[in-house]
Amino acid sequence: MTSLSDAIIIDNQPIGGANGATLLHEGRWLTEWVTPQNLEVQSEYERLTQGLTSSWDKVMACFNRVLEIPYTQAVRVRVSVDGKTYVQDDAWLDPGQALKAPKLNCANRAFLLATLLRQEFPPDKVWVVLGNLNVDGQGGHAWVLLHNSEDYILETTSPNISKPIRHSEAHEGIVYFNDQQVRMVPDLKIREPFTKCWCVPFLADYLKKGECWNL
Repeated sequence: MTSLSDAIIIDNQPIGGANGATLLHEGRWLTEWVTPQNLEVQSEYERLTQGLTSSWDKVMACFNRVLEIPYTQAVRVRVSVDGKTYVQDDAWLDPGQALKAPKLNCANRAFLLATLLRQEFPPDKVWVVLGNLNVDGQGGHAWVLLHNSEDYILETTSPNISKPIRHSEAHEGIVYFNDQQVRMVPDLKIREPFTKCWCVPFLADYLKKGECWNL
């Protein structure tokens, strides 16, 4: 298991191009996928947390909001602009777009949850993590790391995992980023294809067998 303390600060990373995850194959920076200034996300956060006073109640309201969105292995998008059609078989959506999507994969779920949590916490407390999930093999995966007194993994790809995780040997974080900074654990690589493990139905059972606690 790796942690944020293992990661070093690196330059912001470009995302996009012909084989990139952007809708129009345009170039964007990795930090642009966490958007705390998005008005739609701000409005949704206010709706979710209305009347709540504790930070943990607000965390769980955001966590459950993302958890209730149906899961898909990849978000396929077809966009036409000025007579030109763009097809993206595994699109990364803006968190505002993700709020309207009928289904989301692990990356888009992590972007949305991190952006919601940034309404409550400063950037050094909320990180999207791109890494590997080691469950009957290894595959690329995405989740959220929240520091609230201590570190918690927020795993939103399995509906059977309904609480933050305090420890998991199955999650190997490699790239950590938010809207302000990018960090990376040296000498490790994210496995391909990204999200190979996807929403493995036995993930919750695997974690409950001793790989983590506080479920």
